[in-house]
Amino acid sequence: MYLSVNHLSKWYGDYEALRDITFEVKEGELLAVLGPSGCGKSTLLRCLGGFEPVQSGDIYLNHERITDLPPELRPVATVFQSYGLFPHMTVLENVKYGLKFLSLSRQEATKKALAMLERVELAQYAHQAIHDLSGGQQQRVALARSLVIEPDLLLLDEPLSNLDAKLRVSMREEIKRIQQDLHITTIFVTHDQEEAFSMADTILLMNQGNVVQTGSAIDIYEHPAEVFVLDFIGKSNLLAENCYVRPEKIRMGLPTKNQPAQGEICQVVFKGEIIEYDIHCFDGSNLSVVTLNQSDYLFQVGTKVCLSYTEKTLGG
Repeated sequence: MYLSVNHLSKWYGDYEALRDITFEVKEGELLAVLGPSGCGKSTLLRCLGGFEPVQSGDIYLNHERITDLPPELRPVATVFQSYGLFPHMTVLENVKYGLKFLSLSRQEATKKALAMLERVELAQYAHQAIHDLSGGQQQRVALARSLVIEPDLLLLDEPLSNLDAKLRVSMREEIKRIQQDLHITTIFVTHDQEEAFSMADTILLMNQGNVVQTGSAIDIYEHPAEVFVLDFIGKSNLLAENCYVRPEKIRMGLPTKNQPAQGEICQVVFKGEIIEYDIHCFDGSNLSVVTLNQSDYLFQVGTKVCLSYTEKTLGG
C-alpha cells in the first residue's frame, strides 16, 4: 500500500488525542478524514506532515518509514486552513518559494512555477499581489505552491472552510480535477459531510480520537457501523435498539380503506428540491420523512398519513 499508518497514538499530557489509528491509502487515492470538532482529525494530519511527534506507531510512505522525519525531510506538502501565503510576495514568488530548497536554477524554478500556475488556471495573475486575489484564487495559489515541489503525499487541512458556500462547491470540483490530473495521493480533513461525499474516493470517519468506520460514501451512508455514524452522516430515525430507517426511505401517502392512517404531520419544512416532514405517529413515536419536490401538491400540517418502510440494522 502506498501510505500505511499503523497503530498511531498521540498524547497531550493525560489526554489521548489519537487512539491506535490504523489505515491505508492507495497511490493516487483521495481520502477524506471526516469528523466533528475535537475528534482528532487535524491532529492526525499534523502527525502525517511531521508537525507533531507521535508516542507510538509507524507511518510508511511509498515503502519508506517517515515516522520520525521532520517536515522538511518528508516528501509531503501541506495546505493549511489559513493558506500561509506571503503577503509581500507576488503570486509567482509564493509558488516559487518551495523550489528554493531544491537544486534548480532561477530560470528552471520560474518555468516550473509558471507551469503549475497554468495548471491551476492562475497564470495570468503571476505578477499580482496576493491581496488582489479572491479567496478562491488564494486557495489555488496555496495549492500550486504545495504541488510544484511534486510531493508524494498532499495534505489539505479544511482547505475550503474560509470560502462562501457557492465558492466552496466550485473549488472542491477544482481540487478534485487537479488531484485526478496529477494522480497525487491526497488526504484532506473536513467536518463537512457533503464535501467529503463529493470529493473523496474513501472516507475515514473519526470520533474521540478513534477511527469508527472507513469506506466509500455509499458504504458508510447505507451501512453505518454504529449509532454515532448514523447520527453524524445524514439524518435518520432510530426505531429501536440497532434498528433505523433513513427519512428519504419512508414512503408517505394519504390513508385508504386498505391502508389506514398511522400518523399526523406536525411540521413541514420546504427546502426547494426537497421537503421535510415531521410525523407524530399514533403509536407515540415520531418520524422524520424527506420527499423530493416532484409535484404541485404539498402535504399540510394536520394531514393524517400512512407510512411504509423497511427498517435496517446497524452494522448490517
